[in-house]
Amino acid sequence: MIADDVQLARTSVAEAGAFRAALDAAGYTELNVANVLGALEMPTRRARNLPRLRRSCHGDSGLHALIRLFFIGLPVEVSAAERALEPVPLKKWAKANLLQVADGLVRGLVRLVPYGEILLTIDPPELVETGAAPDIVTGMTGSSLTLLYFTIRRRFRSILDLGTGCGIQALLAAGHGQRVLATDRSARSINFARFNATLNGRANIDFGLGDAFAPARRRKFDLIVSNPPFMISPGMRYMYRDSGLEGDGFCRKLAREAPRYLREGGFFQMTCEWIHPENADWQERLAEWFEGSGCDVLVLRTETQSPAVYADQWLRDTEQDNPELWVRLYDEYVDYYRSLGIQAIGTGVIAMRRRSATANRIRFEDAPPQKPEPFGESIAMAFELADALERLRDDRLLLAERLRLAPDVRLEQQLQCHDGVWRPVGTRLSLVRGIRFHGEVDQHATRLVARCTGEVQFAEIVSAIARELRLSFDRVAAPSLALARGLIQRGFLLPEAAASLSPENRDSNK
Repeated sequence: MIADDVQLARTSVAEAGAFRAALDAAGYTELNVANVLGALEMPTRRARNLPRLRRSCHGDSGLHALIRLFFIGLPVEVSAAERALEPVPLKKWAKANLLQVADGLVRGLVRLVPYGEILLTIDPPELVETGAAPDIVTGMTGSSLTLLYFTIRRRFRSILDLGTGCGIQALLAAGHGQRVLATDRSARSINFARFNATLNGRANIDFGLGDAFAPARRRKFDLIVSNPPFMISPGMRYMYRDSGLEGDGFCRKLAREAPRYLREGGFFQMTCEWIHPENADWQERLAEWFEGSGCDVLVLRTETQSPAVYADQWLRDTEQDNPELWVRLYDEYVDYYRSLGIQAIGTGVIAMRRRSATANRIRFEDAPPQKPEPFGESIAMAFELADALERLRDDRLLLAERLRLAPDVRLEQQLQCHDGVWRPVGTRLSLVRGIRFHGEVDQHATRLVARCTGEVQFAEIVSAIARELRLSFDRVAAPSLALARGLIQRGFLLPEAAASLSPENRDSNK
């Protein structure tokens, strides 16, 4: 039985480098592990996928031995482990508390999960299913990936990863941040995250133990990222998901406190879940979080669930192997939601940008379906395009702009066959990268955006269309200006002043 109280030993840079070199030499990479197993599916619900995983890596190679030892969690004979981990002796791996040797077998005490060029040390995930300790250190989750994709990856002097967990956000941030501070309220998380930083050669990460912003100690940052314990729950069961505060109070707390730790122009980005109250507007309620913050805000809602579905989804992850506890907790959670007057629960991401202004902007959007790819640059662009629109709020200024179509815009036409002839029935404008906004457009819109090449003023385009339609300039200008503002806001059209906003033209230094 693997315990969930493993503490990884302090490891020197040289020792961690030797561990990593041995793993690399054996080919323990994301691509190679996926090629062996068919997919990088973590072995949760072991009784359900263990036979397939075991059979997939039954070979004698060092890679197969490492997959059994550190990815699936199966014991390996001492001789096979020695060959797989050479030239580093088993006793050094055991001294670091990565594995244990007993009765001629070697057992992994942790999991080593490859993600891109990174190796993540985490607790065995199946421990959650048998009632793990509250401070279990989990690996990549859906919200972890969302934050990775959501994060703005520009060059920053200082970055804070609040609630670092196993350290994945800090490890990625270290690639574009001069200095990173990774904090967590769990000492075990800090222990694992520090080991992971050393294992992955990230020397520019510092660590702080404490709740919320306490370890930051009045420091200022250019970027703060957080995948906090945002589950709306009636108590503290697991530290990685439960905050211990009522409702969505912890996420509200972070949104209220983050601005004082941001430099001017700095960003705070957070995954989040929030309450939709009965008989009230959820956007008005959420807007209160940002009152007086001195920040512009973008809220992207990705999902909305009923309390019943929400409780079932969360508890299914951790209690499915204990039906009696599952039923009891489910009733407890649903009753809790009813007591708080919760009609639904929203899931999404929040971005805040520090901007000293007499009035800051709050924008709510339902996020379109996203591919699993980074879209952080689109988040930064959204704020900058809003700045451009504010500068161009006078129609005369917008008419004088040289607008250009963003390079990632595509026009899709739907055709339906009638009597052997294909006839158009719909046209959609869409973005194929970043925040993948899309919408139905009419013939006027398609004609207008096609002419936005950045070579002539928008007024000339409007005039040409007015002449073709034999209409007055003013009659065409009003809907064209409204259309242009909407398309600029969502990144379909770029003003001349915003030419540097497209990824291919952006200076990577900030």
